[in-house]
Parts: sequence; structure tokens; C-alpha cells
Amino acid sequence: MLFCFITGNFSTGTLVTKVSALDCDDPNTCNGTFKFTLESVTPKTDNVEFYITQNNTTGNIFFKGCLDYEKAQKYTLLIKATDNGDKVQLSSTSTVVLNIIDKNNHLPVITGHTGTGTIKERESGVEVLRLKVRDEDSPGSPAWRAKFTLHGDHGNYFKIHTDPETNDGILTVIKAMDYEEQTSRNVSIIVENEVPYFFCKVKTHKSWGLWDVETLPKESSTSTLYTVTITVQDVNDPPEFVPPVQGITIKENTKIGTFLVNLTVKDPDKTFGSSFQ
Repeated sequence: MLFCFITGNFSTGTLVTKVSALDCDDPNTCNGTFKFTLESVTPKTDNVEFYITQNNTTGNIFFKGCLDYEKAQKYTLLIKATDNGDKVQLSSTSTVVLNIIDKNNHLPVITGHTGTGTIKERESGVEVLRLKVRDEDSPGSPAWRAKFTLHGDHGNYFKIHTDPETNDGILTVIKAMDYEEQTSRNVSIIVENEVPYFFCKVKTHKSWGLWDVETLPKESSTSTLYTVTITVQDVNDPPEFVPPVQGITIKENTKIGTFLVNLTVKDPDKTFGSSFQ
């Protein structure tokens, strides 16, 4: 019995594995030559068909169609080698088990988010919200694990990372924001997987040659933007001296009570029309 592992993104017509046979009779006679046949495939699915070709004493196993982990996690192939005996034809069989490795054939989708989406001004290192993701590939695999990127975050106020347990995208504020400068901020997020997306669909089953299949070009974009609005809450800002530092010069022995300077103070909250006045 031969065990093989193949990934779900193999292209149709790809060599899957090889089998070899040995006949101890004289290879120059019919008794010493043989042919391979594919006797059975279990299970039978409509998305793939296996076939075998021969090169001397080696059988090459190929497939046509699209491998799909969701339709079958493994295939069991019974291979038969039969000699060309002139009187009696002898044969033996071998079993090949093809284990299909799940690849990224389902796109991750952001289904929504939890959390208030609100931060206080001058606050940093705080979780703002969590993005929920649905992915139908095998949980825990690179095809399932989400990878997030931020767009439109001018000033680099936020970061996003993936929760390894839940696959959520955790959006965190890393740079303090000022309510008096902006009361809200829109940022967009793209979610992808750790491995590239792969798409394959059988269009036509042919009785000869390879089947017609539809695949996704490598350069195609498969990601969509998910936009969230982050609201900045006002807090009571301290009054500020304008300018914060002033230099003055006085002569020694100046009379007590001599006027030196006017100090100007402004309150950012009052200037902005905040409730903190």
C-alpha cells in the first residue's frame, strides 16, 4: 500500500504519484511484460477523475478536474499489473491512498464587528473593536488564519493583529488622538489568508483529454474593503500658556512692583466649543 499527500491546488493533468512493478520472467517474452490498469477509485466524485499511463515498468498516476478537500479528504486507488502471458495471464494489485491537503479555496469574509468603536482623546494602547471573520477552510490551517491590513490610516494611529484562537481582527489605537483636531476617523480593513486563494471549477467533463476547468488568475484581486468609523470622545483639556515659554529681561535693582509681562492662557475646550469650558 502506498500513501501519498497532495494539495488541493494542484492543476488538472498534474502527475500525482508513481507506482512500479517487477516481473521475474524473461522481459523479452510475453510472460515478462505487463500493463497497468486503474481498477477502482473510492469514493467516486464528480469533480475529479484519475487515470494511469505507463512507462516501461512504471505507472504514472494523473488526474483531471479539480481536487476539492470538502468533497473528499482522501481517495483509495486500486492499481492492477497484469502480464501478457501467452497461456495464462497473471496479475497482482496494489492500493494507493491519496490524502488531500486542504488549501485556500474559500475566501475569508468580515461579517461584522464588536466593540464600541469609541476612544477617548489622548488614549493609546486600547482595544477599539474586534472584526469577526468567517472562513470555511480547515480551522487552524494557513488557509483559515486571517491576515489583516489597514488602509486610510493617515498618521498611523492604529494597528491591527489577529487573535490566534478566534481569528478575530483586533483593532488597537497606538497613537493618541486629539478631539479638537478630529472627532472621528474612518479606516478600512482588508482580510486575506496566510496562503494565496485558489479557485477551481469543472466546466466540462470530456470523455477524452483533460476536462475544461475554470481557475482564478494569480493576479486577480479577491479582497474587499471593510470600513469602520472610530469616534473620538472629548475629555477636559488643561489650559495652555501661549506661548508656553517667554523670555523677559529686567535690570538689576528694578523697582518693586514694576510691570514685567502679560501672560496669555487659552483653553482648547472653550476654543473648540466643547462642553468642558
